[in-house]
Parts: sequence; C-alpha cells; structure tokens
Amino acid sequence: MRKLSLRVALVAVVTLAVVALARAQQQPSAPQQQPSQQQPARQRGMAGGGPFARLNLTDQQRTDIQNAMKASREAMAKDLGELGDVRRQLHEALFADTPDEAQVSALSTRLKQIQDNLQTSRIQAQEQIAKVLTPDQRKQVRQWGAGAMMRRMGRMGGMGRMMR
Repeated sequence: MRKLSLRVALVAVVTLAVVALARAQQQPSAPQQQPSQQQPARQRGMAGGGPFARLNLTDQQRTDIQNAMKASREAMAKDLGELGDVRRQLHEALFADTPDEAQVSALSTRLKQIQDNLQTSRIQAQEQIAKVLTPDQRKQVRQWGAGAMMRRMGRMGGMGRMMR
C-alpha cells in the first residue's frame, strides 16, 4: 500500500513538471515595449507626455521646473497631510449626535486656511515655472486656457506626483 502511494505521488509530481515545462515553452515571451508604452503618463513626468512635453523644454528648463515642483511638493506636504485629518474631523463633528457648533466653526476655519495655503503654494510653483519658460512657451501655455495646466497636472496625479 505504501509503495502504491509513493508511486502515485511520484507520477503526480512528474506530470505537473511536464505540464509546467510544456506551458512555459508554448507562451512566447512578451515583446519589449518602449518606455512610453510601459508606464502611465504620470510616471513619465515631463519627458514622456506630461503637460510640458509639447513645450520642447531645454535640459536646464526641465531641471528648473523639476526643482520648483519638488519645492512645491515639500511646501505642501504638511498641509496635505493635515487636510485629510481636518476633513475627517469636520465630517465627524457635523454628523455627531449632538454637533458642537464652535468645533464645526473652528474646523471649517482651519480647513479654509489649509486650502488657502495649498492654493498659494500652487500659485508660487506656477510663477516659478512661468519664469523659466521663454515668451513663446508662455504663449503656448496661455493658449491652453486658464486652469488647463492645473487640470493637466491633475490628470497626471497632481503636481506632487508629476515628477517622481
């Protein structure tokens, strides 16, 4: 009986190995894709289709913009972290069994302050970026329309993710 169990187990292992080997040989290796096809736009940043790709930036412009956006991310990091906390606290305060109007008011005020800080940081980053661009490049950005640059950045995961 023991020999029979051992034989069955051995046959099963060999069968599985043969099937696995056959499947591995049948599946062709995946064709190599270009980096722009492998990564979504927000992971490629300016180099591969971001909002600045159409501007034909010089290497120095690209570096200056990356530095401006990095500084912006760092400036906004604390506020972004606090933003979610304050929103949750406000939601809890608003829907408490007995809402505390003073707490709701204080949280609302703090939420507005954080949003104002974030907006100021975004505007400062845009000002720094605008200084780096040539007049023709600024004209092209203006043609995108008011807010288009921010919308494009938003589709790419926000300014904080654009350059990672």
